Amino acid sequence: GWVLGIILAAAILFQIFLTYLALRWVLQPVHWLSGGVEALAQGQLEHRVRSDRHDELGRLARGFNRMAERISTMLSARKQLLLDVSHELRSPITRMKVALEMMPGDELRKNLEEDLLMLENLLNNARRFSDYASNPIEVSITRGEDQAVLSVSDYGVGIATEE
Repeated sequence: GWVLGIILAAAILFQIFLTYLALRWVLQPVHWLSGGVEALAQGQLEHRVRSDRHDELGRLARGFNRMAERISTMLSARKQLLLDVSHELRSPITRMKVALEMMPGDELRKNLEEDLLMLENLLNNARRFSDYASNPIEVSITRGEDQAVLSVSDYGVGIATEE
């Protein structure tokens, strides 16, 4: 009887071991996802989890990877937008436009907007039609008693006298 008891105990231990292995295999994607969540929480946006299984946990892992990719893409787009906006706000003309938006919509604002448009066209044309790599555009301002004179010098093809 004791031999049968040992065989039964060994069979039970072997069954427990097989159950452990099966549970470990089934729950492995949960471990991968847990590590992925932790990595994402620490800012490691390039981290992806294994998704080679074809069951619900594999679909969950693939969904996690898609989510991480979208987050990474969205943050990259946000970063690029902030860089673009900060670059644009460094431009004096853009800052003037923002300031004009804050002014009441009266005649002064209308005149200033028109002046800015005539300015943002002169400067755009100077940039567009000049070879500023070899001859840069020169912008200067001279202050008088009751006026300011803005001069723009470029080395482009020029404007016909009649225009």
